[in-house]
Amino acid sequence: MGLGLRHVLPRDQAKHVVSVIGDSTFLHGGLPGLVEMAYIRPPRACAGDPGQRHDRHDGSAGAPGTGRQLDGAATYQVSYEAMARAAG
Repeated sequence: MGLGLRHVLPRDQAKHVVSVIGDSTFLHGGLPGLVEMAYIRPPRACAGDPGQRHDRHDGSAGAPGTGRQLDGAATYQVSYEAMARAAG
């Protein structure tokens, strides 16, 4: 959504757009936006990892970046940094 706002707002307003999504939302819906940012290369764009490593507002549910399954067993931990580098 933030990248779209940067396209429609006047230049002086567009430079102040900030978008924030959580870890799980990034994995389920944010990857296309990251690839689009790498392709379009908007000026002054920045992507960061909030480092929450959980899903839900109260932090009680797991997410693919935690390295834990829902039962607490260890599993593969998604690397957000590696995905961002792969996107460009």
